Amino acid sequence: MNRNETMPEGDDVYVTIASAIPYVNYVVTAYKIVEGIYNFGRESDTDEAIRLLDERVGLLERDVAALDDRLSDLEVRVAQGENRARIRTIREHHLSFAGWARDLRGHPEKRGSIAGKSLDRLRAMYGDEDLWLWSDIQRKPEDAPDTWRPAEPEFKGVPLPTFAVGAMLWALSTHVRLAAGEPAASARAGADEVLGWVATRRDWIPHQTPARSLAERFRTAINVEVVVSTKYVTASGHCEYAFVAVNRIDRTRRGIRNVRLYVGPATNTMCTVDPRIADQDEALLEDGFAQLKTQRVIEEAATRLRDRGTLADPYVGRFPDWTAHRLVLYGIEPSGVLRRYQFDTTTALDEAPVVTPVGEVVGTGWQHFTDVLGTHTNVVYAFSGDGAIDWYRHDDLDRGPAGWTGPRRLLEPCGSTLFQHHSTANAGGGRFFITTTYVDDVRIKRSLELLVHTDPANGTKGLRTDRIVRNWRRYPTTFGGGSGVLYGIDDDGDLYWHRHQTGAQQGRQWEGPVKIGHGWNVFTRVFAFGHGFIAGLYPSGEMLLYHFRQWQHGPRGSRPLWNGPITVPGTHWRGFKTMVPMAGDAPPAVQ
Repeated sequence: MNRNETMPEGDDVYVTIASAIPYVNYVVTAYKIVEGIYNFGRESDTDEAIRLLDERVGLLERDVAALDDRLSDLEVRVAQGENRARIRTIREHHLSFAGWARDLRGHPEKRGSIAGKSLDRLRAMYGDEDLWLWSDIQRKPEDAPDTWRPAEPEFKGVPLPTFAVGAMLWALSTHVRLAAGEPAASARAGADEVLGWVATRRDWIPHQTPARSLAERFRTAINVEVVVSTKYVTASGHCEYAFVAVNRIDRTRRGIRNVRLYVGPATNTMCTVDPRIADQDEALLEDGFAQLKTQRVIEEAATRLRDRGTLADPYVGRFPDWTAHRLVLYGIEPSGVLRRYQFDTTTALDEAPVVTPVGEVVGTGWQHFTDVLGTHTNVVYAFSGDGAIDWYRHDDLDRGPAGWTGPRRLLEPCGSTLFQHHSTANAGGGRFFITTTYVDDVRIKRSLELLVHTDPANGTKGLRTDRIVRNWRRYPTTFGGGSGVLYGIDDDGDLYWHRHQTGAQQGRQWEGPVKIGHGWNVFTRVFAFGHGFIAGLYPSGEMLLYHFRQWQHGPRGSRPLWNGPITVPGTHWRGFKTMVPMAGDAPPAVQ
């Protein structure tokens, strides 16, 4: 055992719970069991899911027994008694769930009682703080001072597999109840309670907000430390860093990757660390953690029961009134690394989109731009703080950072007032909304300009500006949805729709503002793809996807119509400094 990689400095000799018992296999097996039960419950006959639950609890019971046997074999006895008492408590809970699973299979009429007893048992497990605190076993040094004490118990995931099986028992019995036509109020209340135990709060900020749910406590135990490898900026103007993954539950440390960043001309300046630089790596580690994957399955099951009253997939045997779309999103990390994702979804938003990362790193050095906007699927415009605008086209996804055409400079750095105190939003097809300030009668006012690039397909020079609105209202947040659509969120969190129609008849060229929603100030970031898709990002990194059905012409006096929201898989979205949704019409064919 390598002390530097598996134990924090200053500890003497540790036997961690994670290494002393078959903990990893135990948790991973539980995830596969829970996922299998959930998939049967939503895709097949419910009786089959109940049969599977009955079989799988027996498998987990053998694992619980193995934990107890392994603890008996340990040579180091410090704190062993407390841990074995916790194992016995877990076994008691597990035997209760196993008995109720057999009852549900043989006597489905007991579904109401089983759902209630399962929820009570889960509530007792969640509220038993001591059950989640385990003592890593520490050997006392021979020369230990009188002040030496064994390690304090720490939060561990040992009870989670039994808790997860109990949660799926509650979900299946609740599903059977609702299918039989029983009232849904108690099921919704139970689902809300379960979600409070296993979900990450949307306003939770990792390492800043105290953890409350099990998911938050697991996330808090995982972090990525950034080690400065070069004390001073190198002759080439770079700083080098090492990313180290730390898991305080398992007491492990391991290197992830090294990062080399350009920070400017070489000086005697010391290299410093941007605290956000490792957020992306940390979130990806969390999302792949078996304990958190297990809880996401429970979260999805509880959400379905609360919102739809069933675990089953939506019925799609009718003629669809939706259209399928592939949305493209680039993300820029604080280190300047550029990544690309595609979301396969429909306007119905009745299922989470399928998120596919395209390659690994598709670009570097993108942290220096103040704004980056994209149109269609592969044309990107980068705006610099000095007023410069560069054009890029992503032609070859397989070549990573080498797969780009460009940059091609469309506008040189300048002192033009057009680019002073402005914000940009994507109007689509190489057009951009620019908010500018000007002085009129000794008053500072805002206007809305339209910046048009005449050749978005090839990146040749050719820009013109048109003033759209002379007295533009103040929005703290604006973002474009392509096809001339502009959204604005005011100080109260109300969402407004606007649209500019190129070539429209006089008087109809600019439409809006039209209020289409409220409460949008709960998000840390909001942005839009084309075709009415709007995404909101919570502080926790959870992303919600909406579809505004009247995106082309607005409500036109009727009630705004929305589909969704649906949760986009993953929380690693919080690790991006800038999100670049590809929104807008396809540019002309490449020549």
